[in-house]
Amino acid sequence: MIGKRMVFVACAVAAAGFHPGAQAASGKDGFEACVAALAQQISEAQGAGVNVRISEDSRVHARRLDRRNTYFLDARDARDPELVVKADCVVDAQAEVKSLVRLPADAPAAEDRSL
Repeated sequence: MIGKRMVFVACAVAAAGFHPGAQAASGKDGFEACVAALAQQISEAQGAGVNVRISEDSRVHARRLDRRNTYFLDARDARDPELVVKADCVVDAQAEVKSLVRLPADAPAAEDRSL
């Protein structure tokens, strides 16, 4: 199906050892970079654009990012509660995505992967 699809992204955040840095971005910046990278990956796979809405249940810290921060993402189709994709995303202190790894469908949910 060609057209735009709404993807619902919920995440649990696990990042440790935060140190304030002079040029470090915030946790929200890192999360948004990961969501954008995941949306782009889904768009490329579908051959159509994707609209993104972030769940209110997402827990994202406002502190500055450390050298390596991991976000655990679960993307859902807004019209269907089933998961579309699970991914783990790693960003650096400037909120640049260093790695975005799609996980198999049987991987634990984001809140379980973050523990």
